[in-house]
Amino acid sequence: MGRARTYSVHCTGDCYWIVDDDVELIACNHLDAARLIAALMNGDLCAVANVSDGAVTDCRRTLTDALQPLKGFGRPALEAAFPEL
Repeated sequence: MGRARTYSVHCTGDCYWIVDDDVELIACNHLDAARLIAALMNGDLCAVANVSDGAVTDCRRTLTDALQPLKGFGRPALEAAFPEL
């Protein structure tokens, strides 16, 4: 069985990256939003429950921008998860 992946946030100076095994996955301009994305990907419900409204807004904007190029490939799944795309 493979090991569980964990996601963390690394600062690169001009933005924050959500990384897995030091592979940069998603860039984010706001630290709280980057932490929220990492918490979502890690399944950390406690961290998700304790974020600010601003972090949720920034997180949603970042994920929408990141997933926009994939919109045509998985349309039913994306529309169910992100109806604003």
